[in-house]
Amino acid sequence: MEKHSSEITRRRLMKAAGALAGVAAIGGWAPARAQAGGRVVLGTWGGDYSKLLSKNIDTPLMVPKKYEVVHDIGGDPERRAKMRAEARLPRGTSDLQGLSAAQMYEMNEAGLCIPIDYAKIPNAQYLLPQMRYPYGLGHIYSGKVILYNPKLIATPPTSFADALDSRHGNKLRIIDIQYQFTMMAAALASGGSMTNYEPGKERLMACRKAGAKILPTKEAFAEDMGYNGSITNAKIPAETEKRIGFNADERKRLIDLDYGYLAKNDTALKEWWDKTFKG
Repeated sequence: MEKHSSEITRRRLMKAAGALAGVAAIGGWAPARAQAGGRVVLGTWGGDYSKLLSKNIDTPLMVPKKYEVVHDIGGDPERRAKMRAEARLPRGTSDLQGLSAAQMYEMNEAGLCIPIDYAKIPNAQYLLPQMRYPYGLGHIYSGKVILYNPKLIATPPTSFADALDSRHGNKLRIIDIQYQFTMMAAALASGGSMTNYEPGKERLMACRKAGAKILPTKEAFAEDMGYNGSITNAKIPAETEKRIGFNADERKRLIDLDYGYLAKNDTALKEWWDKTFKG
């Protein structure tokens, strides 16, 4: 939310599950069925994400069980288009798809996901309830946080209301591409909800008039990002857990986005953001 050029401190304020996290969704009504000791095709992003999946899941967990895991690497728009194109085929080309939570919702609404039988997943008993969907499950998640510079902000912000306050004037920086999450934060700080972002618009306009600057995506950079596992029995190194983790009470306060609301209202939200807030 708020970002300055030096000595950035992260404040964990509110945890939204799945919004920026990778989500595993079952692809296609007629997927390529994986048999025990068989071949599993996973649609996923490339680069570090694919490498980490190989290092932490494929090699230690799948290979010993005689599975061959094939990564069908591509951008999510291309992979979603492929899912739609294969819907009429008798056999799909993927078993699993890695998507964001919002994209997973979209694919399910299009009839391209099949229900998950959680009784067949032993580790499902440890899955955070906010990560469990009828059509997919959360893989990793991270908190929605505020970045602030203690040299410029004397009193640390402890809420979205503190951060999105016009008193900060031109010290406030807002990342353009994160319009959905910024509007969500403003709504929650102004009496709104996950299904009503309207109350936050007045707050955002007050910040804009006070001098808040909108950063183009290429200027927004966060160093050393981390994601939390979606199960409670994950073994996380102590130092990493201290830096990115949430305790049991905090996890109970996880708030998931309403993906139906976002899907229905995204065009209107983006239009208001571009024409009214930015304009």
